[in-house]
Amino acid sequence: MFGIDWLKEHGCIWHFKTGNLPIDGHPVITPSRCGRIKCRRVLAQESQDIPPRSQKNIVARITLLSVHDSTKDVIVETHQLKPGLYVGRTLLAPQHRDVKVRVADTTSKPQLISVGSCLGQAVPVTTMTASEMDTASSDTTSVER
Repeated sequence: MFGIDWLKEHGCIWHFKTGNLPIDGHPVITPSRCGRIKCRRVLAQESQDIPPRSQKNIVARITLLSVHDSTKDVIVETHQLKPGLYVGRTLLAPQHRDVKVRVADTTSKPQLISVGSCLGQAVPVTTMTASEMDTASSDTTSVER
């Protein structure tokens, strides 16, 4: 999850047409919408409490599609787990165990993430090069308030 203050501080301009979001002028990953859909679940590896009104990295694992599953760049998308408990879009480490997923508790009570709780699906992403970012930047216009 990115807050508006953080986005401003890092000079982010979200290009909705291309789906790009450069951070500090550097290209970043964007969700890929190409190819076959493959379901790879992201599961909590251990029980963890999220304190009220806070964020925490949850240790998780990614299910494999096969024993030959390659480790490619993947993210878990932002979504609500239950009222007041949210998963933030997170780029996952290129491994299958001990990956960190950001979760936010917006309630006034601690929330428990149980072992095996599904935190979302691992979605493939594409890393953009600087030249791809330059091309994308020239195709968009910035709107200032």
